[in-house]
Amino acid sequence: MCIRDSTNAVSPVQATSALTSLKIVRSPEGRQLRKKVIDNSTYVREKLNQHGIQTLGSPSPIVPVMIGDEKIIRVLARFLLDHGILANPMEFPAVPYGTARFRLQVQAGHTKQHLDFFVDAIVKGLAEAVSYT
Repeated sequence: MCIRDSTNAVSPVQATSALTSLKIVRSPEGRQLRKKVIDNSTYVREKLNQHGIQTLGSPSPIVPVMIGDEKIIRVLARFLLDHGILANPMEFPAVPYGTARFRLQVQAGHTKQHLDFFVDAIVKGLAEAVSYT
């Protein structure tokens, strides 16, 4: 039996995209974008925590928002969608039962208004979801 390793060459478009991305990452613009995304993730974490909503992990663009109950997170996800926010729940079996959460992906392009809108919506939606279950 013969096993061959096969490789695909990177296309010129992929190579150019990667090089352009690296140039941005290494530039002053890249440093500003990294600072902005960490500032945004810290801001949304603090706001959620002020409302008693637990977040996990250290400052990064990924913000796990703990909800816990699978029924509540499903109702909350629908509430958020109805208010223009797409937040896919992570629930069992992807995470242990009873530890359902959202996995936010905060971006440098988010404004304080975007983040405040999300926090307000999740606070209102969580109260509504708890009342339904």
